[in-house]
Amino acid sequence: MFVLGPLWLCAAVAGAQESPPVFRAAVRVVNVPSTVWDRAGNFVSNLTKGDFTVREDGVEQQVSYFAAPGEDRLSITLLLDTTSPYLDYLRTEKNAAIEFFKRPLASSESAALARFDHDFQMVADFIESAEQLRAAAGRLPERGAAADPKLEKRTVLKGAAGFGVIQTGRNAQLYEAMYLAAGHMRERKGRKALIVVSDWSDLGTRLGLESVLEAADESSTILYPVRLAEQMTLVPAGRSEAATNAMLRKLADDTGGRTLEVNADHPLDALLEQIRQELHAQYLLGYTPSATGGANAYR
Repeated sequence: MFVLGPLWLCAAVAGAQESPPVFRAAVRVVNVPSTVWDRAGNFVSNLTKGDFTVREDGVEQQVSYFAAPGEDRLSITLLLDTTSPYLDYLRTEKNAAIEFFKRPLASSESAALARFDHDFQMVADFIESAEQLRAAAGRLPERGAAADPKLEKRTVLKGAAGFGVIQTGRNAQLYEAMYLAAGHMRERKGRKALIVVSDWSDLGTRLGLESVLEAADESSTILYPVRLAEQMTLVPAGRSEAATNAMLRKLADDTGGRTLEVNADHPLDALLEQIRQELHAQYLLGYTPSATGGANAYR
């Protein structure tokens, strides 16, 4: 059995886990979202609290909270990079977003749609109506932001408490957008996931990777970086392919998510549906760290 989660966690029924990532923010209660597959690659959704063991630095921790798939709230933000001047790029994102919101949301699920170009914009804030989300996706642009005069006006979006305010204006960039989107999820309850679709070519200069990871950690948000196909993207200026891939892996590994890449065999709409199914099959465990690491140790 295979388990995906942001800390060293194992199911009692034998399996293999990935190496536990390191978190940066001081915490008292650690949430561990975990996905379990069987050897055939199917999701396992019938486990109980007793089937899991959580270890930190080799020391078993007492699980104080457990929610099986569907038992806790789930908030999903789909963040789209609409800076590209290429019609194929924008239409691919728009059509995939419409498809993503075709399925009705579960009773305990809410979703939001955001985009960034000249400004960061919540196209649809957290709502529980797939129909409204699909309508919002249908209003996404099919042309580059530079040609849209409505986006000339500067806007200010407040992050959640503790994240301050950033004026994005005409230079909104990817790290800033992720920072704001993650901060916007801070007050949401239950599990939270931020799906980011971009070519990852313009990360921005005012905020760095560490700021994004801190915002995700503080809001307990899982990051799913999705990279568009090479023939649809720009070559990242001054950054090698290996460096880009390492950055994407770090965003995912440090928050409990994973990276996905669009290509001929894996279209964007299929990858988004794959993420949705994974989130719906996810468990959530919580524990208070024992004295071995201290409640304020980095994780």
